[in-house]
Amino acid sequence: ALRPHVPEMSRALWANSGVALGGQVRGLAVGRLPAVTRMLPGPAGAPLRLIALVYCDVFRAIPAIVTILLIVFGTPLAFPATAQWSPVWLGIVALSMTYSAYVAEVYRAGLSSIHPSQSAAARSLGLRYTQTPRTVLLPHAVPLVLPPRPTRFTPPPHAPPPLSPAGPPAALRPAAAR
Repeated sequence: ALRPHVPEMSRALWANSGVALGGQVRGLAVGRLPAVTRMLPGPAGAPLRLIALVYCDVFRAIPAIVTILLIVFGTPLAFPATAQWSPVWLGIVALSMTYSAYVAEVYRAGLSSIHPSQSAAARSLGLRYTQTPRTVLLPHAVPLVLPPRPTRFTPPPHAPPPLSPAGPPAALRPAAAR
């Protein structure tokens, strides 16, 4: 009874694996931006700090499955130009938004654990503030955050596959009475 469905199940397995991997890779890349933005000093950086704080708090508070539903089904409704985009691609975008919020907090913790004298030393060597995080702070922070990073991508045992709610739209609609 299961044999005729094996090709479809293997395609779904590869699609979910690709979405999870793509979301993790993009989440790692995007997660550095809110982390560095939350560390901006002074009153001029306050609006950007607030935006980064709200981004991290919102996407950490919303379950990933809700984010997937909002992005996969809501984006084509809100922006008709994206109606042709693949649900797999939209699922990658949704997961990367969620993962990047968690990764940003891990990076921020690593950045805030670096002594302020490292930034002062970089500034005294003539580095601009925009160069300091990239050339001095992040290379010091990455070894500090390597141990906690993989746990952000380990789903709990009860978590559904990433695109399970976006796959069969018929399962999300109530049955039509005939």
